[in-house]
Amino acid sequence: MTYQIYVINMSSSSDRFNYISQQLEQQNLSFKRIPGVDVKERQDLKNKYYSKVRNKLGYHKTLTDGEIGCYIAHRNAWKAILDDDIDFGLVLEDDAHLTENLKFILDNLHNLKSDWDILKLADLSTKPRKGANIEKFQKFDIQSYYKPPTLCIAEVITRKGAKILLNLSNTFGRPVDVDKQWFCFKGLKIKGIKPYPVISKNQFKSVIDSVEIRKHSTSFIEKLYRKLKQIKLSIIYKIKLLIN
Repeated sequence: MTYQIYVINMSSSSDRFNYISQQLEQQNLSFKRIPGVDVKERQDLKNKYYSKVRNKLGYHKTLTDGEIGCYIAHRNAWKAILDDDIDFGLVLEDDAHLTENLKFILDNLHNLKSDWDILKLADLSTKPRKGANIEKFQKFDIQSYYKPPTLCIAEVITRKGAKILLNLSNTFGRPVDVDKQWFCFKGLKIKGIKPYPVISKNQFKSVIDSVEIRKHSTSFIEKLYRKLKQIKLSIIYKIKLLIN
């Protein structure tokens, strides 16, 4: 199976680029850089992809420019998977810390029997998502999730998965990681590999927040509205899980 590695990196984040590139070079892995997107400088892209209507209907907060730019950069990585005509791509964010031999994992993914479009290689360390083991893969376990993790720092995405993601995100109103959770109800298959071979050490300042920090609500009514909307969407998600 053919694959390529893509690293999402803002041009202003040379420290992050050096960090991830050195790790990949140590594992003899080549990669392509996917430029990060600052929608403050590319208002045309924000207008093209960000839907205020979808945001109002499907999420409890207005997206920041950082979240919008992050989503567009990930879309560009999915497009690259199709353009490069490969079987799958590993999409990495530039603060990923590689703890395992990724080349070994990538070279052997063709042996998996499970059906998947996205294979999560990382999760939040504080509250990792629970999953059920469905297949043994070398010293790892392939897991299915009740609700997939939101972290997008390291994901293997098949060509089919990239097509699904692009088709479902021509416009968007949620953060990219949250949208993927909802895309599972439209055919996207997300699995995970544990123990996770990639972690986030949080050693860098958030690039998303550096673009724009979400303004905190000053009104109690607004805070209450957001919380109630979050609860409503959570209930809808759980109902969809039961139906599916």
